Amino acid sequence: MYIVMCIGFSEWTKVHSKGRRFNIMDSNTCESWNNVIKEAREYPLICMLEYIRTTLMDWFATRRAQAEDYHFSAESA
Repeated sequence: MYIVMCIGFSEWTKVHSKGRRFNIMDSNTCESWNNVIKEAREYPLICMLEYIRTTLMDWFATRRAQAEDYHFSAESA
């Protein structure tokens, strides 16, 4: 409570900062990931971790398949 009463939110959190917030990479990444796992937050811990694991595995498999299907030609570069 000391921090809130004496220092104030704007001095210790990015979200309440009154300063410029651009050029912060983690904010948008975290917000995007939170949107993905919004449903899983209601699950028990083990189920939530399993949801995150399978989501990442699906993403990696999809991107791996796309990369394998990509044909790069040195002449077109």
